[in-house]
Amino acid sequence: MLFIALSGFSASNSKANENSKYLDAIREFANNVLKYGRDTYGPKHTPLFVDGLMVRDPNDPNYGKDGVFKPVEWIAPNGDRWILSNLSSQQNLFRTLDGLSKITRDPKYRQAAVEAIEYAFEHLRSPNGLLYWGGHHVYDAGANKHEPSGRPTHEFKCHYISTEPKNNRSRLATAERWNCKKDRRHQYES
Repeated sequence: MLFIALSGFSASNSKANENSKYLDAIREFANNVLKYGRDTYGPKHTPLFVDGLMVRDPNDPNYGKDGVFKPVEWIAPNGDRWILSNLSSQQNLFRTLDGLSKITRDPKYRQAAVEAIEYAFEHLRSPNGLLYWGGHHVYDAGANKHEPSGRPTHEFKCHYISTEPKNNRSRLATAERWNCKKDRRHQYES
């Protein structure tokens, strides 16, 4: 939805001015993501983003009124709690941050997306070179480790990185070509 709202603006569009209520809402969202949604919850802080922020707590009516938000925790089948960071779920966030930088001419939003993507290409790849990506292998930002959620597979799920660093384009293209040839389910064992 935020990506759709951004698509109506351009840097030269008169609607994209400092007083736009839509632009203000998107900027507030992005600033909260940069402030609370970065991977600062485990022993090692990274430029990654968490998959979700809890903006309301049904058990605490005052939660969030101070403007402080916590990451959503997923509960694993064995009861472990994970703070997930999964780039395959964050593609629209990256596009939103990139678009917001273009509209506002503030590079911090796009830079945050690029830093997360670059970090993932450097640190979140399996031994075969593919990204840990999709619903079958996740990164727990709270514990700073990979967690298999089922068998270890790679699943592109029709998500593509739009702000990937130039030096990683060939890796992504190679991985996607390999992925598409393998089978129609887009799931591949490590």
